[in-house]
Amino acid sequence: MAVRAPPGYAGNLDDEQVAALASIKEKLQQFAKERADAPDAKNPPAAANPDPKAPLVPGTADEEIDQANKLIASDSDMSRFLRARQWDVTKATEMATNSIKWRASVKPWAITPEMIPNALPSGVWRWAGYTKSGMPILHVDCANWIPTSYYSVDEYVRYIAYVVEGAVNRMGPGVERLFLIYWIPGLNAEMMKPTASKCAKVLMATMQDQYPERLGAAITCNAPALFAAMWKLCSGWIDPVTTAKFQFAPKNAIEVLSRHIDPSVLQKDIGGEHEVYPCPSKSFADELAEFSKSTTPPSASDSSAIRGCTDETIISGDMNTVFNGQSTIVAGSIYSVQVQLEENTTSVSWSFDEAKQREFNFGYKVVMPCKKAPPAASAMFGGGMFGGGYGGGAAAMVAAKGNTLLMSKDPEPMDFSSGKVSGSIDIQKTWAGGTLNLSFDNSAARLFRMVVNYEVKVEAKEQ
Repeated sequence: MAVRAPPGYAGNLDDEQVAALASIKEKLQQFAKERADAPDAKNPPAAANPDPKAPLVPGTADEEIDQANKLIASDSDMSRFLRARQWDVTKATEMATNSIKWRASVKPWAITPEMIPNALPSGVWRWAGYTKSGMPILHVDCANWIPTSYYSVDEYVRYIAYVVEGAVNRMGPGVERLFLIYWIPGLNAEMMKPTASKCAKVLMATMQDQYPERLGAAITCNAPALFAAMWKLCSGWIDPVTTAKFQFAPKNAIEVLSRHIDPSVLQKDIGGEHEVYPCPSKSFADELAEFSKSTTPPSASDSSAIRGCTDETIISGDMNTVFNGQSTIVAGSIYSVQVQLEENTTSVSWSFDEAKQREFNFGYKVVMPCKKAPPAASAMFGGGMFGGGYGGGAAAMVAAKGNTLLMSKDPEPMDFSSGKVSGSIDIQKTWAGGTLNLSFDNSAARLFRMVVNYEVKVEAKEQ
């Protein structure tokens, strides 16, 4: 049974969105017509240059027209650009036409091993099965990432296009999102060099600008202390909507991954049961042809394969981190930011506002798996909180769903008349192994979605 399209997706658009879709289609048709009338329109298409040292060059008019027509033929793809620009037709059209030009230049479908001779055999990126909901998985092993070995940043651009385009072409019916696993215990000082910074910036820009609304979730696993510095650098290049799709798994990464991926699909070297997935070695066309002969991609089994993993964001509490995100919370649902508390977590603070100033409830709680619950925790807390104390009444230990409630502040309506709402909490050492859950509750709404902009700051002692 097909999963019903969520609001804002092709097949479930309101009147204004239908009009925006018709408008961007008309503007893209006009773009194609103007390119057909351009002086270079009769030039023959340029063959993909196999020389890995060759810089990327613009595509021809015919190539751009071909990519424009393919985009025009897909309401789903045009809707992605509109959602990425909050249904602003002018901005979405600019984004789409820039992407058309990028595709005509890079030609992901024509990339061969000869064009990415250093990047492809490195094994940084691999196609690695599917999530429970049907999203294709990209496994990224940062230990193999040596960007200074590439001939240029353009080689990395081609490499990203090769693997991401390959994942998109492995989507089953109804699936719109990709799932990334960043396995980063091997992160080292190589990743802080100028070439690495340029490549990281290119990666973020490519995912946001060329494949908008494709990221379902990105789980970073087993991050070393150096990651905090790298995230501080990279997060400035990522828009808040994309940031909200990143999750920072604690040391027990397999528990987080298993929420989305069956252990039989996860690689053995990260705690699963599957053999290491092969490193791609053929041209894009040959890899896809081989895949098509042997595999039938699964259909979307729930809405997360369409909207992405939008109900929670996980942040590890073992390093100093400032996390800025934006999440759209549909009517009748709850979104949570979960900070996984470690022995060195000292405090967590937050601030947020709602883009449309609609009322919703916010609350928080600290829970501990029952098997890890500290003794006599029930009498530890009381009082009132939003200024930074503890509260919401006595924090009695209440066993629910396998967890022990250590302290909580019941969800209550938020008032933004004075600006952003903010708060903080000092973390007790006895909470190590537990979770601080910040809950943005739109469950009472029947019609309106909410768009929350938030910042969560984690402070932790250096280990």
